[in-house]
Amino acid sequence: MKEQEARDIYHQGEEAVVAKFMEFDARLKSLEEIIGMNSTNSSKPPSTDNKLTKSKKPSSSNSKKKRGAQAGHKGKNLKIVALPDRTELLLPTHCSCCNKSLKNNNSLKYEKRQLFDLPNVKMQVTEYCHFKANLSITAMRKICNCKAQNRRGY
Repeated sequence: MKEQEARDIYHQGEEAVVAKFMEFDARLKSLEEIIGMNSTNSSKPPSTDNKLTKSKKPSSSNSKKKRGAQAGHKGKNLKIVALPDRTELLLPTHCSCCNKSLKNNNSLKYEKRQLFDLPNVKMQVTEYCHFKANLSITAMRKICNCKAQNRRGY
């Protein structure tokens, strides 16, 4: 607002000043709403969020519980199978400290771990052929003794 315009409103009286104040207050509130919008309270994408005003989640360090599964929690996992499809023996060959060979050293302990993996899926293509390879027909026709033509296929 220009200075002369402000003086004119002032001279119009208290009601004019209050009305102008209310107009500015409404504009301020609408601008604050726009500034306050982010991806959590509007349809704006997260990439448009203001990184400086982004609220941080409270840290979990205030919790008295340790991270991970709590004591008494019954885990869910795949059980070890008696006859795996494949077995690999993992033998340490050299000392991780001095790098000497462990070829003639005795083993202290054996540990068993199993990895469960799904096999790769492979597409299977089936081609249906007939006797004459130079034709592009994909079904075989046969003639019956009654002279009827019969075919099976696509």
